[in-house]
Amino acid sequence: DRTFLIDTRDKDRPDLLGRRIAHEVAHQWWGYEVAPSSGPGATFIVESFAKYTELMVLEQLRGREHVLRLLDVDRDRYLAGRANDETGETPLLRARNQAHIYYGKGSMVLHAIRDLLGEANLNTALRAFVAEQSTRHGLTKPQDLMPHLRRVANDEQYALIEQWLGDIVLYDFAIASAEVRNGAITARVKAVKTRADAEGNETPLPIREAIDVRVIDEEGKTLYERKHVLDGDDVITIPVTGKPFLIEVDPWLLRIDKNLKNNEARLSS
Repeated sequence: DRTFLIDTRDKDRPDLLGRRIAHEVAHQWWGYEVAPSSGPGATFIVESFAKYTELMVLEQLRGREHVLRLLDVDRDRYLAGRANDETGETPLLRARNQAHIYYGKGSMVLHAIRDLLGEANLNTALRAFVAEQSTRHGLTKPQDLMPHLRRVANDEQYALIEQWLGDIVLYDFAIASAEVRNGAITARVKAVKTRADAEGNETPLPIREAIDVRVIDEEGKTLYERKHVLDGDDVITIPVTGKPFLIEVDPWLLRIDKNLKNNEARLSS
């Protein structure tokens, strides 16, 4: 029901067939060329990177908006899974047999690392990782990836990557207010970042991260999009032309946000 029986005629539906083929072919690298030792984190190498490869192939085949729909499903999978996980949540680098972590969360985090570093830099790190590990079948550990990421990341980027892979980090972005006046939008954006433990208890973390803010018109055309550094409670001013209809924060789901309902606000001039 996920291969031969899929009806692929409706191009508005998620491309489940292309997704499945890309994922399974990706295991020729993630699982065969790079074969992890059994234990915590093995599923991160085998499945999370196959999920990431799947997204990259689908982006080339169907575009970024299509990937956004898949990431939304992965986000729901992760958040629902962690809410019902009685074994205790683990970070990605120590993921066990918990599909919502190594599939859902893994997909989102690696996609975010690609945005953070740039695809070329991440590919450089992955090529070096594969070349180093392909001759060590059965001995690879997820921590072996980290030095390769370190070489292509600055200090700030690497600190974020360490958090995303080695901790349980969650976000909540919200547009508290937004108005259009004299050809500019003034928006108050709140950003909350927390670290969770295995039982789901959260403690606040400081945040200072570059997050996409986008403005679209009523037909969905992008009027403005760029990254703004958010550090908790920010007022941003955006010059716009045309007729702005909606302002969004993190429109491409590059962070694991617990509540997407407050990530956008309708605009009226």
